[in-house]
Amino acid sequence: MNDEIILELKSGKLSQEELEELCTLGYNLENGILYKQDKAKALAIYKRAYEEGSVKGANNFGYLLALLGTSRSATVMALSVLGEAAKAGNTTAMVNIGNIYEYGQRTGKPEYKEAAKWYQRAALLGDKRGSFNYANLLHHGRGVRRDRETAFCIFEKLAKSGIREAPFYLGLYYENGFVVEKNYAEALRQYQVGASMNDPYCYNQLGRMYCLGLGISKKEPKMGFYYYEQAAKLGDVTGLSNMAYAYETGQGVEPDLVKAVEYYSRAAEAGEVNAIEALERLKNELMPPIPKRHKASASSKIAKKPSKKDSSDSAKSTDVEK
Repeated sequence: MNDEIILELKSGKLSQEELEELCTLGYNLENGILYKQDKAKALAIYKRAYEEGSVKGANNFGYLLALLGTSRSATVMALSVLGEAAKAGNTTAMVNIGNIYEYGQRTGKPEYKEAAKWYQRAALLGDKRGSFNYANLLHHGRGVRRDRETAFCIFEKLAKSGIREAPFYLGLYYENGFVVEKNYAEALRQYQVGASMNDPYCYNQLGRMYCLGLGISKKEPKMGFYYYEQAAKLGDVTGLSNMAYAYETGQGVEPDLVKAVEYYSRAAEAGEVNAIEALERLKNELMPPIPKRHKASASSKIAKKPSKKDSSDSAKSTDVEK
């Protein structure tokens, strides 16, 4: 079907092939592929596909509606539409429903129990994302009883099937001795597997382990800085904060407070708590508050300026658990 005709959303019954093309066009517009990104138009296209009976259209419309919606009513409608797709067996819709509940879009606070139900339903039908999200809830004990033995088995299976985020959790299990014997070398290996798939969390963990000398014969802060930098390049705020700390303390790189403040600022703008605290600390260290001046006595003609003193405190390196 001609793209211009699709964009006009002409009336009339569409064939299954045309509905597929409609969903593809919506996806391209949503993500700025071949066309200028236009999520509002993508939403309208998905809506048309949904109204024509497309299950994929229903999932895409519900997902984008939940993403763009600014009201509870939009979220309720998104859940309804996604529910129709889920009823038709679309596991991606099940995962999307789980996401809405997990991130508190319906009530303003997480509804982990409902999220777990939908993730498990998708997982039982073989959906890998559903399996990963369900294992994540099992790991943390959110909405379900904490069961790290089962979570580990799921993560291990997903890692073998190439799910990018799974090696991070396996690394955490081996690093901390969760349900398996603590093994820094194996943790390092798992993080390296995740890093090979550009997982920013694994890059950060690798940086931390190289800086601390865990799983290797000696500390290698330069390699640690390299891995923090790779995480930062992927837009990871913890990577930015870790780079800032390295520049502040000279860990694996020449000390540079200007760069430290730059990277802390970038991480702080994204809401990274450690970076926000570090900026405040550096501000106090570099520009201590000037003491209030006392009134000069009648015999004094010139008030002396208070002297400034520099102070220094060590910062804690940042870390994150996904």
